[in-house]
Amino acid sequence: MEAKDRVYQALCRMAKSDCQITAAALAEELNLSRQVVSHYLNRLLEEGCVEKTLTRPVCWNIRKQQRENVQGSVSEERKEIEEVLPEVRREDVFDAMIGADGSQKNVIERCKAAVSYPPDGLPILITGESGVGKSFLARLIHQYAISRAVIRESAPLVVLNCADYANNPELLSAALLGYKKGSFTGADTDKEGLLQEADGGYLFLDEVHRLSYENQEKLFVFMDTGRYRPLGDKNWKAAKVRFIFATTEVPEKVLLETFRRRITVQISIGSIAERPLMERLQLIYRFYQKEAVKINKDILIEKDAMQYLCFSKLPGNIGKLENLVQVSCAEAYFRQQEKELLKISSRELQNESPDKDDSLEEIVCPMKVLCSQECESAYEACVTEHTVNVSTLWEEVVKASWDEIDMLYLRYKHQMKTWEKYVTVSSSVFENTAKKMFESSCRLVLKRYGIRVTDQCLKELYLSYKMFSQMELDAEMEWKLSVYFEQALSRAHYIAKRLFEKVASLEQGCGKHVLFLFTLALHEYVAECVELAGLIAAHGDTTASSIAKVVNQACETFVFEAIDMPMDSSFDATIEKVKSYLEDIPGGRGLILLVDTGSLSRMYTLIKNSLSGDLMIINNVSTAIALDIGIKMLGHSSFTEITQSTKKLCSFDVQFFEGLSQGKNIVISCMSGVGIAEKIRK
Repeated sequence: MEAKDRVYQALCRMAKSDCQITAAALAEELNLSRQVVSHYLNRLLEEGCVEKTLTRPVCWNIRKQQRENVQGSVSEERKEIEEVLPEVRREDVFDAMIGADGSQKNVIERCKAAVSYPPDGLPILITGESGVGKSFLARLIHQYAISRAVIRESAPLVVLNCADYANNPELLSAALLGYKKGSFTGADTDKEGLLQEADGGYLFLDEVHRLSYENQEKLFVFMDTGRYRPLGDKNWKAAKVRFIFATTEVPEKVLLETFRRRITVQISIGSIAERPLMERLQLIYRFYQKEAVKINKDILIEKDAMQYLCFSKLPGNIGKLENLVQVSCAEAYFRQQEKELLKISSRELQNESPDKDDSLEEIVCPMKVLCSQECESAYEACVTEHTVNVSTLWEEVVKASWDEIDMLYLRYKHQMKTWEKYVTVSSSVFENTAKKMFESSCRLVLKRYGIRVTDQCLKELYLSYKMFSQMELDAEMEWKLSVYFEQALSRAHYIAKRLFEKVASLEQGCGKHVLFLFTLALHEYVAECVELAGLIAAHGDTTASSIAKVVNQACETFVFEAIDMPMDSSFDATIEKVKSYLEDIPGGRGLILLVDTGSLSRMYTLIKNSLSGDLMIINNVSTAIALDIGIKMLGHSSFTEITQSTKKLCSFDVQFFEGLSQGKNIVISCMSGVGIAEKIRK
């Protein structure tokens, strides 16, 4: 049976019991990857066999008429089941957490497992920086437990911040356990503790690292036995409490080992800077939409404000972001309360000198956050499933010879057209903004290397990034592809790596599929015929990069890389930067190095062991010199010709260090000393 048919039959079976069937559920049923299942579901959709929802996540089902036929045959069976089991399926409360189907998916799955584990769930420890959403997650865990009927609907969520009692552990003990009248000065009446108050529900202890070792011991005794003794009371009491703990510290350093052993599930929430760009945008929109409802006005977020909110390293993470949004709205409302549309700029954020980020330099992103359902609908639609299997393409790549790259490129272009059929590009404002940021990042990097790409190329780059940024690549295949592209498309691959580094700052943990697809996409825009590598190293914030950028743009391809050295950089620091470049140098038979200072002979001595060919060092650099050399490199001039031409052009010292030979050589060596190299030569 074809895989597509297997997917369809499984969907028919599941349609009997569930009308909200996700690709992930089908994948689990069939023991296939979610990407493969989604691929065939899209094919079935094209054939008119299935239908899908526009919800998040996307849900699938067979067409209505077919579903009625299938469900009719089991209506009696369903009726019997419903009489025994009441309907408990409810909306997933974790959907309220941005990233529920993205970066926080694993966190939420572990929380669900901890809540559902019989008979009384498992204790949970949430770690993460201040403001990442630990308290918010604790509330969702409590709501989820109620929705799953593992605790009663009126079950409490009792919250205690241990930092409030950090300097008085005895008072904290009294708050947790309760006390009897007269047990200490001021204990005028009996008082129940938080353990009794949380009976049947959850007790959330925030900043649990502020809990003294003595109180940690009392708490793990209760976790073991379900019994505790209030202060001043000789009798033991019992309670049934589920625990959630949170800390900003490393648990191993602040919690007793015996206490940690009782906390079965430990999860970590990353900082806002580690969140994907789409999630950061969603957070900003959600907070501004909340304020828009309060003040009953539409809000426009200007470019500089969005730049600051998206890319600044906020010490308070999501909590700090929400505070900044509120402050900016208050400032805007004070200045613009007579206007129908409030505009948020860096002024409203009290940030007159926002951090400059190249990826936003050319972006105009007006974002209107409405009080109506428009914003919420855009939010719900912003996450779509994009799946495809590229393993076939990669298998073709690793089997191909280096001179078959044009064939592979055509295969890639054909595959791109196929992928577009299965990708629904959301028209949501989040999607449009993310796309603009991505394209701006691409243009800035490619402009640096003199690459003039078309809109179609940018579209293909974005499609590769969007579809594969969260997909992992097998380590062995990654190594094989790296070897192939470093040989077959060394210059395109070098630029693709720089581009990958740039866009990876938008999407933490970006998959390596993206890197290799970038290489193929850039193939026709990069002149691989340039045999020599060029490098400019100069002092100043942008001296080297400015010269290299001019030369690359004039040559309309990648000729020179640049290393900008701060004015206080030492000669040794320059050497280390050059060595680092030599480790990643794009192909060729030698290097031309332009520097603005330093001893030629000393530099050669220090970098010669990192060289794989000849080296020419010019101890002076200017745009005119670099351009003249770049044109000669593009025209396939030899080292000797470039050396002689440069000496005529320049009145300064030029030295050419000849490599092993001017001819073609194969050098063979062995360490064993038994003559293997000699036999190989013969």
